[in-house]
Amino acid sequence: MPTEIFGDISHLTIEQDSTIEQIIYRSSEVQTFANVSGDQVHSNLKELGHLNCWTHFNGFSKSNCKILLELGISELYLEDILSTMSLPYMENHDYLIAVLKENVFSGSLESRNIGIILKGNHLITFSSKESDFYQRFLDKRFFHKKSKISREKAPFLFMALLDHFIEQYIKSFKKIKIDYYKLSEKLTKGENTHDTITAIIPHREKIQKGSFLLEKIDDELKDAIGEFKELDNLRYESLWDEIHENIRILNLKSHSLLDNFSNAINLSIAITSSKQNDTMMVLAVLSTFFLPLTFITGLYGMNFDPGSAFNMPELKWRFGYFFALSLMFISILIVFIFFRRKKWI
Repeated sequence: MPTEIFGDISHLTIEQDSTIEQIIYRSSEVQTFANVSGDQVHSNLKELGHLNCWTHFNGFSKSNCKILLELGISELYLEDILSTMSLPYMENHDYLIAVLKENVFSGSLESRNIGIILKGNHLITFSSKESDFYQRFLDKRFFHKKSKISREKAPFLFMALLDHFIEQYIKSFKKIKIDYYKLSEKLTKGENTHDTITAIIPHREKIQKGSFLLEKIDDELKDAIGEFKELDNLRYESLWDEIHENIRILNLKSHSLLDNFSNAINLSIAITSSKQNDTMMVLAVLSTFFLPLTFITGLYGMNFDPGSAFNMPELKWRFGYFFALSLMFISILIVFIFFRRKKWI
């Protein structure tokens, strides 16, 4: 394939430092090749190509892109992997390819991409940037003492990697869910401060964007099931259905948690409004108590001419002061009895 094809991806960010790992296996016989060169990749495939082979490109460089093109991978797929703007998808042309997000719950739609390609008995994986997902899978799945992956064909490895990604998504989701419950507990205890409320927003955004990406993955899995089964992999049908069911359940849980986030925010607003209503009620009660007192003091606080025939008789009355105080006390008592009967206090 001509090298001029690189002009189509020259506008994308390509890392200078990257590594290539290769695993060739059949049953219990597993050969691992670390930091291999392009020539070694082709040599291993030529000599051991009849076995199951997994080649992983950790990070990108121009030389790695060239190797992938020589392996028959379209430059259009390379562009999708390199561009963090691309959404997850699965497609079957001359080979089955899955483009996934390393973490759908990162809070950004532009998180790192991972590509998984199944081409006969050769599996190719590559990431847009250096990632540890490869090593995590090797430690927890491939080389685990109870693992049976090395005894299966490359299509099984393809599905095991998909399952590995879903497992990572579930772990990320659980972390966000735990954080949500901690914040929700603070809200239910009345700690609905501005910091607590604003802390919910980023978590909600992560779930919202993650849910959108999960729906995209779910749709792509539905479309790819038929194509995958055509590859004479009916014996893997139950595992494939399990993968699809897990992503569907995770998507449903994401929507449920989104609803919980909305309920938590509404609860916070309700608690705040309730506290404000209580405060307003106290102020209203106090105002009602002092309203008659204000009227009485205002009435007797007016200036009158003592020599006028239309003056207040209480001003010259010996018990006028005590009468005014008694009137104030009785007015407060009437208001208190009224509020008690209405059960407002």
